[in-house]
Amino acid sequence: MPEIQESKSKQSWAWVVMFGLIAVMLMRLPPMAAEQDTVFGAFRALVEVDAIARQHFVEPIKDNRFVEGALRGMMFRLDPYSGFLNKAELANLEHHNEGAYMGIGIDVGFVHDKPTVIAASPGGPSARAGILAGDTILSINGTRVHNKSVLELQALLRGEKGKSVTITIRQLDNGEKRTVDMIPESINIETVRGSYRKADGQWSFMLDSAMPIGYIRISNFLRPTGTDFAAALREVLAADAKGLILDMRFNPGGLFKQAIYIADLFLGEGVIVSTVTRRLATREYRATAETLAEKLPLVVLVNQASASAAEVLAGSLQDHERATIVGTRSFGKGSVQHLIHLQSIEAAIKLTTAYYRLPKGRIVHRNPKTEKSGDWGVLPNLVVELSDAESRAIQLSRIDAEKITGDYNAPDDKPLAVIRDRQIARAIQVFTKP
Repeated sequence: MPEIQESKSKQSWAWVVMFGLIAVMLMRLPPMAAEQDTVFGAFRALVEVDAIARQHFVEPIKDNRFVEGALRGMMFRLDPYSGFLNKAELANLEHHNEGAYMGIGIDVGFVHDKPTVIAASPGGPSARAGILAGDTILSINGTRVHNKSVLELQALLRGEKGKSVTITIRQLDNGEKRTVDMIPESINIETVRGSYRKADGQWSFMLDSAMPIGYIRISNFLRPTGTDFAAALREVLAADAKGLILDMRFNPGGLFKQAIYIADLFLGEGVIVSTVTRRLATREYRATAETLAEKLPLVVLVNQASASAAEVLAGSLQDHERATIVGTRSFGKGSVQHLIHLQSIEAAIKLTTAYYRLPKGRIVHRNPKTEKSGDWGVLPNLVVELSDAESRAIQLSRIDAEKITGDYNAPDDKPLAVIRDRQIARAIQVFTKP
């Protein structure tokens, strides 16, 4: 093969973007000339490979797949939550944060390095197909997924309008493999739910008519979540509830600011949470005096699928002794991702830049250091373990609760979002036992 000199290879604008990105990253590092030479040497090799492939590959290469692939690979090597987003993926992310997007309705994370369903959006194709939190994803459209980042998995699971998405999973409760075909559809995420639907289709935020205990479930933290939660909380307060159960089980997290907003409804002062970088730079998020329910007794439910913003909210309320936490240890995803738009192309990187630190100083994130010490996630005040079968039954009951036809006449006829599982039973005891 004829040698291709770097000085003669034609540089595409996309490679210029990559070099620019690397240059900016290097300028922020301490001066390390030898290391910089190594980094630039590696990228010269990428340019060389790109030039060779464009000249000799069996089919013409007319796009910048090498650049995008290299950027994705770079970010994935940092951690599973960093990644590259192209123009289409950025638009999908924005729609998702607003609570409406095209997809099959799955949030995914890594459990013991395995791609795992953290939550299936109620009412979405995946939930209707019986895919539940805890199921392991083995392949998507016939492609194994063990080397994909969270962002890449989400893009594959979102699919394309009108095209089937085929996923193979291993079910949590029985270990069986299942392959499911689904057509992406418009997903409208209702992030704040109650105990049952009323005759008008709206949620009741009381546990039931005979028990003066409020019940609010948060399934995700998206832009409408804080406002919707405040409205639900006002209904609970107007009903003179003796306490509130805040259910964040199977909540994969979402927008950090929404969790801060909700924590502020219960806390009158102090630090809600802080972020800490590798250089120990910290930023504090403090409560304001404008609380809505500073004295209302509160129990928060979490489990192994409560992640990210859900952990920030639960952990902060626990550290302030504002809530009793019931359930099992949370997921352990307590890292901060910043979305950084690239200047030369319509794309962005999502980069992990800090960890969340709770008011008493604990880091939520599960990393090698915290895993070794066992000090990660949110640790319940009252531990109540559920079997895989019990966990599955709770999720299936929530799917049934979405099947509203509008012709119910009495509360007992309505499908309940709340089955009396042992974690809820223990939460009730917090309010009812002296």
